[in-house]
Amino acid sequence: MAARIQQSPVKMFDAIVPFLIVLIFAAVFGSFFYYVIQPELQKYLPGGTENSTAIKQLLLSRTEYRNVLKDLAGVVKAASENAQDPAALVLPSRKDTPTLYALFEKIAQDIGVGLQVIDITPTDNDVDNTQGKIRQVRIALRFVNVNYETLKTLIAVLENNMRLTTIESLAYDPIGESVSFAVSTYYFAE
Repeated sequence: MAARIQQSPVKMFDAIVPFLIVLIFAAVFGSFFYYVIQPELQKYLPGGTENSTAIKQLLLSRTEYRNVLKDLAGVVKAASENAQDPAALVLPSRKDTPTLYALFEKIAQDIGVGLQVIDITPTDNDVDNTQGKIRQVRIALRFVNVNYETLKTLIAVLENNMRLTTIESLAYDPIGESVSFAVSTYYFAE
């Protein structure tokens, strides 16, 4: 009988070991989750600091966009009250080639790059790409001494200048520090 008593506790310990391992693993993982993972996770869940920052940035950008649209609606409303075409406020009444040359030379001078090529292509026969009285002028530009930061500035200036301008394509050579643009601008045919 003595032999049976000694085997029972050993067999019981062997049966409890898997449960103890699972219990220890659950305790370690649970405490790791509670003290390490959950605080980091709370930052990104609704109400967390990271999520709040992203939502505030999104709200700010949408508010700015709404304000721009309100300004645009005000311009259109004022133009319609005065019986004007709103596009006439942003498009010149003729091609005005000398002004185009001066515009791109001024942009190059303001940014501090060299303007190597201005090629204004006549598009009087290109009526099928335009609607109504609006005509398109295609321009090829080549700027030199343009690093990457200057390229970003140049693109922003071209897109946001007073004359409605569309960048159709660009080719950037970072080694030679030059960039070529194909842009279009528009005007009302007289």
